Amino acid sequence: MHKLFFALLLLLLVSCSSQFLPDASLENIEGLIFFNSARTGDSEIFRMNADGTEITNISKSPNTEDVMPSVSSDGKKIVFMRGNFYDWDSYEIWYMNSDGSDQKQLTDNDKADGHPDFSPNGEKIVFASLKDGNEEIYIMNSDGLGLKRLTDNPASDNDPDFSPDGAYIAFKSTRAYYENGVDQFLDKNYEIFIMDTTGLIVSRLTTDTLSDHDPDFSPDGKSIAFLRVQPDQQSDVWIMDENGGNKKNLSKRGNCWYTSWMMNGKYLAFCSSETENVDIFIMKQDGTMKTQVTYSPFTDEFPAWSK
Repeated sequence: MHKLFFALLLLLLVSCSSQFLPDASLENIEGLIFFNSARTGDSEIFRMNADGTEITNISKSPNTEDVMPSVSSDGKKIVFMRGNFYDWDSYEIWYMNSDGSDQKQLTDNDKADGHPDFSPNGEKIVFASLKDGNEEIYIMNSDGLGLKRLTDNPASDNDPDFSPDGAYIAFKSTRAYYENGVDQFLDKNYEIFIMDTTGLIVSRLTTDTLSDHDPDFSPDGKSIAFLRVQPDQQSDVWIMDENGGNKKNLSKRGNCWYTSWMMNGKYLAFCSSETENVDIFIMKQDGTMKTQVTYSPFTDEFPAWSK
């Protein structure tokens, strides 16, 4: 009975999506957005036009959970996390073409690997891993070879993101509050840092007691979007200069996270739970014209904007 109900629900959703008309304000929005969604019953990687039309399942792996896609700058390659929903340590970094073909596993560790990001030239992948017993940041060739550890800190380092010129990596860390083997904030208070690609030169960009996550460089490298969590656990999309100055709340809704820039830097995609579910929205770089893009009763999140 439950399977029959679910099948009828999916049929209804497909029927509705074929009649979907995008918001008029999205008429001139260009590019593709890749994201993960549970709309098929498990989490898969989907592709859609930036206005929310022509949603297509590209990972098509019903026995795994596929999440957190990252797109190469030429729009041809995707890296993502694949694993078992009930076993965090099972998640590894995978690769596929942007049409879902040529799927390959790149990492194979006993602990979770995740949050991958392509270098601008597509030759390197930076990611976070627990493979050495602590959250650290690593870099490898796009074929999975040449693995190198970039951070070596007893605190947690995660959420790496390449700068557009490939010279720097922004990331989050609890190292600012880690003393004598103990994190001074029980809720893992993260700050945003930046380092060169050797991992030797590190600078701190946020300097408050709020928890900051998921840094994302703008295409021109002059700004960084990030997630900021307030003490009441409400979260918003913020933006700051590349040196950490001029911080500004863009979403101002208290339930928004994870961003991706349009290739021309004029718009940002993000996800929000302001609807009954989690959907993907678009807004201008100044936080205006917030527009819903997906309308699903299931979770749509982690957008990655591509050409």
